[in-house]
Amino acid sequence: MKRLIVGAAGHIDHGKTALIKAITGFDGDQTKEEKERGITLDLSFSHLETSNASISFVDAPGHEKLVKNMIAAAFELDALLLVVAADDGIMPQTNEHLMIADMLGVKSAIVVITKTDKIAPDRLTEIKERIEALFNDCLTTKITAIVAFSIYKNETIADVKNALFSLEPIERKCGGFFRYYCDRVFVSKGSGVVVTGAVLDGEVKEGDKVFAYDLKKELIVRGIETRNKATKVALAGERAALNIKGAEAKELFRGVLLAKKGYLRGFNRVGIFIRAIGGEKLRHNAEIILFLGANRFEARLMFLDEKLGFAELVIEGEVFAVFGDRFIIRNGFKTIGGGEVLLPIGDPLSKTQKLTLLSALKDRRFDLAFAELIASHNRGFGLISSNQRFALSHEEALAIALKLSNTFVDQEALVAYDLNAQKTLQKAAMDIFVKNRRAMLSAHTLSERFKWASKAFVEISLSALLKSGKLKLENSLYRHIDCDIIDEQEYIRETLFSLIDKASFAPQAPYNIYDSIDLDRIEGDKALKTLTKQGRVTRLEHNIFISSEWLAKMTDALRNLIKENGYADVQSVKSRFNLSRKYAVAYLERLDKFGDIRREEDRRVLR
Repeated sequence: MKRLIVGAAGHIDHGKTALIKAITGFDGDQTKEEKERGITLDLSFSHLETSNASISFVDAPGHEKLVKNMIAAAFELDALLLVVAADDGIMPQTNEHLMIADMLGVKSAIVVITKTDKIAPDRLTEIKERIEALFNDCLTTKITAIVAFSIYKNETIADVKNALFSLEPIERKCGGFFRYYCDRVFVSKGSGVVVTGAVLDGEVKEGDKVFAYDLKKELIVRGIETRNKATKVALAGERAALNIKGAEAKELFRGVLLAKKGYLRGFNRVGIFIRAIGGEKLRHNAEIILFLGANRFEARLMFLDEKLGFAELVIEGEVFAVFGDRFIIRNGFKTIGGGEVLLPIGDPLSKTQKLTLLSALKDRRFDLAFAELIASHNRGFGLISSNQRFALSHEEALAIALKLSNTFVDQEALVAYDLNAQKTLQKAAMDIFVKNRRAMLSAHTLSERFKWASKAFVEISLSALLKSGKLKLENSLYRHIDCDIIDEQEYIRETLFSLIDKASFAPQAPYNIYDSIDLDRIEGDKALKTLTKQGRVTRLEHNIFISSEWLAKMTDALRNLIKENGYADVQSVKSRFNLSRKYAVAYLERLDKFGDIRREEDRRVLR
């Protein structure tokens, strides 16, 4: 079944709501104020369905002061249903709504000329010609049909329906993950908090956990309704009401973004392509209102290249944009421009780098964009964010990166490296082995030490040092070529025991010991297990190992402390032995294993 979201737009009192009622049976003016004034004040929703198509309608208000509500609807549309009254013809909001739809990338428009029973045939021809001329200024939105309509003629209702069912849904693509902007919030008796919106991409199922990015809260979808029917899943291209748990209605607002947790990051600066509409002039450093999705933000427009239309938006607060998101900007009650988000992630780049990227991304030259980003990220460029950054899946991003020259791609870690980064890693590694000729480190431990370098990149980078004879690789451990250790297991074991024993009552955590002597963590853990089995070392907690001899001395000392004071607690142990709380707690809990000592709240006493 094809699924479409169609927005009814046009000037106030041109018959949008009456048109929707005629084809769906739904009266969009639901509130008392709307009934009294005879106009739509906010978004209203209805649907039309056949066996192979489902169309959800968004009826947007036509009043100039309510254009912000129309923008919230237009962001999610597959097509525009532009309503023009035959007696009035093209009016200011006809123009503005069409410009907004065009700026937001709505490709198809059905124009319905209403109230045709009030005009002569030659007037209808004149209006059609003016409508066609109006669309000549559109870059994206094209007419698929112009339909003459009257609520008194049933055949015209059928004409509109036929035009609607001939529409095709747009491709919804931002990486395949669920995204949804709330455009209404209310409390349903017996159900709780309900939000409505359109599924922009992916799907959402009953029981799913979703993340409200603006609230930084995880919510649970308790129930879903589409087309006024309960369902288990809502798919991309459908409007859906979600019954949610995890937030109160007063916390939510129009524009809250719901998506899978971990897929998006928020930024207060995004790179864009922008153009003016309606003859407006866009000014550098101008304060504007940004409309993105169903949300709105105060922002400042900062041009990088005014002639090419490349700029940045500096936003009050965080915006969780995705590559290709369309937006509108307004100044007061006037729509002045709009465009497309090209750099949704705020990288620390120079102006030249940003312009290179914006140009490549505007033309969808992802290979050029990847090359620029990999070169500018000299410690690896992560492809994990390709969903948000490029609206590409990980598989698509990998395919592009793998075709680039002078690049190493770690497909498992989803990181692409400029091969020049090998020199940086080789130097850092050699600094370790030259400073400590007894260093023994695996590729895994080196990648833990150099957080930016994946295990696979460590291996390919150090292979050159092996070939040149500067390092050697034995038992998966890299060593300096002049390393004099013969029995590595004995060396590791005895070195660790010596350091633990030397530290008496307060030895360092194992990983800190390993790092201090440049010892591989896996090999260090093996040696500690052996020392523990031998009884030379005792494990107090997961990161506290003490020599058994020192532990016996501490146990005797604690018994003496209890005899002197009548008890031992954290404070007395800290003071007597000059220990931190971590060690004091560990030693006291060790006493709980002895039958002649009992615990009274936070104190240990003799029985």
